[in-house]
Amino acid sequence: MRKNSLVRRVLPYLGALFIPAVMLSCSGCRDERNVQTFSDKEYKEQLIEANRKKVVWESDRIRDFIEQNKWEMDSTETGLFYRFDVRGEGLTAESGQRATVEYRISLLDGTDCYSSKTLGPKRFTIGQDDEVSGLHEGVLLMRTGDKVTFLMPSRLGYGFTGDQQKIPQNAALIYEVELVALR
Repeated sequence: MRKNSLVRRVLPYLGALFIPAVMLSCSGCRDERNVQTFSDKEYKEQLIEANRKKVVWESDRIRDFIEQNKWEMDSTETGLFYRFDVRGEGLTAESGQRATVEYRISLLDGTDCYSSKTLGPKRFTIGQDDEVSGLHEGVLLMRTGDKVTFLMPSRLGYGFTGDQQKIPQNAALIYEVELVALR
């Protein structure tokens, strides 16, 4: 009975030593002919090409969404799509001004993410504060009183990681914005 109890106490330690020993002995067994290595330049080129394909895919997806919904939209050079829903007559937004906006953010599938109705208006300095770049770019197209719908590719929104709460990774967004005030 003592021998059996000793085995039960030692066995977990033997497993802890045995598994790494097997892994070390097998690590030298892999077939180097099947391992492909890349130079830094080749690796960067592959990442750039993958990113280009993602941008094209996402742009096509946004264009399909616009077509399906029969929206007429313009776009900027960066790929921010927009349409003016209401034209205001106030001041034109400029970089460095403090903007106050009412907003609603949703996904292309209609899922609501955030809105000023529940969180209050956003206040930020155009071109400077920590807001998504698509919002900064979009507000620069606006005058106070304008209501604009933006379709924002993920690279201009919350990007690869999303916001870790309601906006998933790589999510294109519908961003409805009313520019309430500038100062």
